[in-house]
Amino acid sequence: MKDLIRKILFFILYYLGIGFVLKKNNTKNKLIPVLLFHRVSNDNDKYWEPIKPEYFEKIIKFLSKKYSFISISDLLEKKVTDFNNKCIITFDDGYKDFILEAFPIIKKYKIPITFFITSKSITENKIIWTSELNYVIKNTDKISIIIEGKEYSLRTENDKLQTAKDLLFILKNKPNHIRIELLNKIKSELNYIMPKDISMLTWEDIKQMSNVIDIQSHSVSHPMMTNLKKQELEYELKVSKNETEKNINKKISYFSYPIGDYNKSVIDETKKYYKCAFVVGDKMLDAKKISDLDYLYKLPRINITDKNIYELFFRINGFHLLLKKIM
Repeated sequence: MKDLIRKILFFILYYLGIGFVLKKNNTKNKLIPVLLFHRVSNDNDKYWEPIKPEYFEKIIKFLSKKYSFISISDLLEKKVTDFNNKCIITFDDGYKDFILEAFPIIKKYKIPITFFITSKSITENKIIWTSELNYVIKNTDKISIIIEGKEYSLRTENDKLQTAKDLLFILKNKPNHIRIELLNKIKSELNYIMPKDISMLTWEDIKQMSNVIDIQSHSVSHPMMTNLKKQELEYELKVSKNETEKNINKKISYFSYPIGDYNKSVIDETKKYYKCAFVVGDKMLDAKKISDLDYLYKLPRINITDKNIYELFFRINGFHLLLKKIM
């Protein structure tokens, strides 16, 4: 019911023309929506819901009538000087469903996109640790688990969903080595088995697609970057760049912070290896600031989770951010 009300509300706002007023103002101020996607799949996963392929195509078709798609390199290398009605599409992680579901749509509409991949996940065909956590909780037969002296229920699906959220919050806030140890404990106690229904792209997949899409770095193991020691931080930035360059035989220049996690120390280290880096939020990219070195390492992207096309249009034009400021 709540989703239906939202859909009706944004449908009305859209046809009242409010979204177009926002878009016109954004265009005037050289603000560009950079969209972030992760998985495109028909999987019914309540823990981390993918975007359905038919909805992804609907998004692309809808936006293609209102924007011209450009690549990150078009923007940063000044191949494009007219920023009117421009939009950028990016993906993170490197799940196999990309080549099966998203890539055919991308080729159909001839969209330039940038794909930030986690190198170790590709090399080892190992899903990212946040997905591991969700998967083991979703599939366990245990009725509870005790973590740091607190018992978390696993009796019902709602219990499992809440426990997954609670444990993810705990893990995100641990130093990296403790996060790894604690996740391994959870996996061991809940009898984790590698999933067969979800996997990562291979380097061969990525190499083949690199002639069509721009491949860039998303770290080695998808850690919380601010929880890393200096040596660990250097490893995640340097090795992911080197491994990806070696496997696709192309230069890697851009980085996206896993889970959008960064601070000044992370930025300072990132500058040693990359020309720019991306964060996550509701802000649009300000093309007027791309000559600002500091801004280049916190370029904003908008994570796409909206279930209806009209609310998505409002989100990528700053409506939700404006509401937060007002309220």
